[in-house]
Amino acid sequence: MSRAFANKSARELEEVTTQLAWRQWRAIGGSAASKERWHSIVDPEALILASLFLVDREPRIEDILLSWVEANAPLLSVQRLKNLQNAYPLEVRSRVAAFARRAKSLARHPRWGALSKETDNESLPALPNVRRATLVPTGDAASLLLRMRMAIGVGVKADVLTMALGNRRPITIREVADNLGYTVVGIRTAVHDLSRAGFITPISDKPLAFAAPNRQWRALLGLTHQPHWATWHHWFAFAIDYIAWCDKARAKEIGDYAMDVKVRELIARHDLFYRYSSQTLGAAAVREGVGSYTKAIDALIDWPRQQEARAAVKK
Repeated sequence: MSRAFANKSARELEEVTTQLAWRQWRAIGGSAASKERWHSIVDPEALILASLFLVDREPRIEDILLSWVEANAPLLSVQRLKNLQNAYPLEVRSRVAAFARRAKSLARHPRWGALSKETDNESLPALPNVRRATLVPTGDAASLLLRMRMAIGVGVKADVLTMALGNRRPITIREVADNLGYTVVGIRTAVHDLSRAGFITPISDKPLAFAAPNRQWRALLGLTHQPHWATWHHWFAFAIDYIAWCDKARAKEIGDYAMDVKVRELIARHDLFYRYSSQTLGAAAVREGVGSYTKAIDALIDWPRQQEARAAVKK
């Protein structure tokens, strides 16, 4: 990999990641600057982790994040945020505890203590004076996950049902576990309960696959488009890991061969993104040194545009 390609692709990914964050915050109630409508289902925990990475690059995003949490903290899954953070670079994980301390004071809810590791003598920066978020709007498919949590409660069931509604094909428990970050046992129990309640429909036994009656749910929820689930967590994690690595590589004298090896290691680390999002890329060949890593990174950059295009036309 050439240094020129790494720098160019990292800049493009940073720009795309920042634009996505603004658009997704706006879709779920943040007073972000973006005027473009967002269509696919927002993953709030993934968006928080991405925003924590961006705060040094886009300082205004922290005000949106904290204001939104002040208004909507009961709709967040602390356990899921804790589970997902391990896929992100160390600098993101180190900011999660500080964020949780501030979120705990905003939400006044003890469950944030699992992340905050608070000490008695620790002071935190002042919170923003201007409110930059509202309660989550419920009219669009973008806020479907949060809307389900409002109705069913924060937990596995709401998230499993949302993912089923956002897929046209049946999904398996393994897919749900890989994409949502919950345990297989917890997901299996949720699927059993949702099936008994008639909220989802079992399709096959081995492996256990299920779907949601989308047309009926759309009518109930008042949605004009079929919701679209995209694996934003895996995309954000890979994109941010790549940007962070390129930032460090700029400060060192690293040869093209060493950079080539490293980018293939990154692709292997984020195998789940390719498994569920870009299966046509031949990621296995890239990892083994046969396929083109430049095509893999270019596809990573373009993937959000493709997902939004799909979400906008789903009927």
